[in-house]
Amino acid sequence: MKHASILAIVLCLLVSCNRNTIKIDETCGRDPDLVGQTVRFSLMNKSMTSTFNIYVRNEDDGTKKESVAPSDIDENMLQFFIKYCADKNIVLKDHIMAFVIYTNSIASESTVNDDQIKGITVYTVKGNRIMHHLYLRDSNNNFYEEENVRVRVPWITANHISFYKKNYVFPDNQTNSNILIVGDLGSKIWKNLDLYWTSMKYEVNPKPASQVRSDTTKQEVVGAGCGSEDGCEVGTRDMVCMWTLITSKYHCEFLDGPLSPCPATELSYADEPSYTAAYDRNLMYSFKDDFLYNSAKGRKYIDYYYYLGKEWSGKFTFRLTVETAKVLKDFNPIMQAFLDSENRTNTVPFTPQMSESLINLIDMYSSITTTRKGKAILETVKQDINTFTNRKMSDILKIVN
Repeated sequence: MKHASILAIVLCLLVSCNRNTIKIDETCGRDPDLVGQTVRFSLMNKSMTSTFNIYVRNEDDGTKKESVAPSDIDENMLQFFIKYCADKNIVLKDHIMAFVIYTNSIASESTVNDDQIKGITVYTVKGNRIMHHLYLRDSNNNFYEEENVRVRVPWITANHISFYKKNYVFPDNQTNSNILIVGDLGSKIWKNLDLYWTSMKYEVNPKPASQVRSDTTKQEVVGAGCGSEDGCEVGTRDMVCMWTLITSKYHCEFLDGPLSPCPATELSYADEPSYTAAYDRNLMYSFKDDFLYNSAKGRKYIDYYYYLGKEWSGKFTFRLTVETAKVLKDFNPIMQAFLDSENRTNTVPFTPQMSESLINLIDMYSSITTTRKGKAILETVKQDINTFTNRKMSDILKIVN
């Protein structure tokens, strides 16, 4: 799969964003309302306790909500809930990184009993993928999986937790707590989080009434920035509310790495407003996840793209951002063609005009590439482009595979 490098690197060129255009508010996090609070669970005729940091929110309608985050990793508690899931006939095939327990009670004020648990989020890990699963309690007191929210996620974010709680577990806005439990696997993943980045996705088929994305600057839209999430009341919409293993608290931050979801905000000042629309992140991530990740060699070339993404961080200019969008508008159909290659075997994705545009863009990126390794990667990509030029899709796939 030698020539698959062009696909990974071109994706890197098109997904990367100008971090210089975004202002960061360093005051976005707040300390917990309760630190080191003991929470007791009484389940399966057993009792377990652990210590948590708790964020409290009192709503205008009199309801009370708690976000309960672990003060430390607790593998024993994770194993306790693995057994609880097995007791509820919840089958979990992959490695389990974390749970979120949704209760209709205030966890810090009473023991958490079985009948108070109305939903369970499970974060599983397979390979380089972190998957979100949500199990809800039905009228017969059994748990079932809500398949519409079985999605790949970048990490544990308060944005996700809040969305599922509001839209699936407690849509009636009742008093509740969400309790996060993280085991040893979560600690290992945190240390290598760049390997797991993916887009912020909430539902497989988003409900028409749900707003999980926004092209405005309003903070209150769920999933658009930190908004008013507990512990993350301040922050731009380009940030996410994350609980971190390092600080054991929630705070706003960017999803660092070449796949950070920050948009190229300077594009709003370009001559063509359609440039912003050219950044189809769903397509980009699908191309990476569903095409490039399908082989070990493809994943190796994605490592190159992580390398370049870090080298380019903070070096983007307005002109480079706009020129990238120009090429991206023409490259989007090519990414789609590789995702649907069985029906596109006779197409010629890399026409002489497309290849020339790509090489010119790579030359622009070479000007902000300072390391010998980075420049060598770009030169290899240019050679690959020449190899692919004027070839049919079927011929390219033979080379790639």
